Amino acid sequence: MAPLKTLTRPDTRGTAPQPAGVRLSGVVHEVFRERSQPLIGGDVRLAQDMLRAYGRADEFASFLARTGNSFIAMSDRLLTRLPEPLPELDAVLLAYQSPDLYYSDVAGCYLAQLPGAPVPCSVAEQGPGAPFTALRIADGMARLGELRHGALFVYDQNAAVWEANEEVQRRPDAAVLLALDGDGDGDVLVTALDEVRTREEDDPTPAEALEQAVAAHGGPAVLIGPSLAAAVAGSPVADRVTAAPDEACCTGVWAELGRRLPLTEPLLLADHDSAAGRFHSCLLVPAGAPEEDRLP
Repeated sequence: MAPLKTLTRPDTRGTAPQPAGVRLSGVVHEVFRERSQPLIGGDVRLAQDMLRAYGRADEFASFLARTGNSFIAMSDRLLTRLPEPLPELDAVLLAYQSPDLYYSDVAGCYLAQLPGAPVPCSVAEQGPGAPFTALRIADGMARLGELRHGALFVYDQNAAVWEANEEVQRRPDAAVLLALDGDGDGDVLVTALDEVRTREEDDPTPAEALEQAVAAHGGPAVLIGPSLAAAVAGSPVADRVTAAPDEACCTGVWAELGRRLPLTEPLLLADHDSAAGRFHSCLLVPAGAPEEDRLP
């Protein structure tokens, strides 16, 4: 990669807003079953305080001995799996729940060295909602003419999860790269990005929020993440959807999407952040679909 450049806002003078929003031009995914990189660069006092807060102070020694895959290592692997190099990027977005394995090497700064010197942005601690929020950011940038090409990296890094049980810590790491387009060239339109609160007594349940989304979009095929699958289990809507494998918090539904490309019909993607009480969804529409399927 080229030396790190000073980050500057893309020159969008004379560029009209793009009403169509962001599109997907490709998805690559990988599961990292070998976890050999040590947890380094962490703040020892912070680690002690966090473990104590979760009632796990006696795990401090084992916590420091954990190994995994850093965001940078996973990103590099995904970039090598692309069928062709990324174009010059305007933005690179990172979405994840748990922190990076390495604290001293910032993945966003590293990825800012990609062609185009893209502006980095991270969305953290929203569970499976983080990728949806990142897509909303990218969509807004595309509509303003500030994103012609971008990349969204989604990570599941389990070694440094403060509150997770041992079962989660033993899961392999995983990462997904979504290539984004804001100039109308992508194969899949990302539409109807939505977020619904499900925490308060008067709020819809996750199952009700999903039913409403399905009805609003005319009953498309539905792919949901493992967190939402657990929340809607036993409800009438559960029989109408396909759930991604229960192996990854943030990447699961997006990895399954990658296996389904190219799309031939609209697909509703949805997941649920149980900690925050938020239902997230978006409708993916093939670029050649009828105009009535292209919701804003």
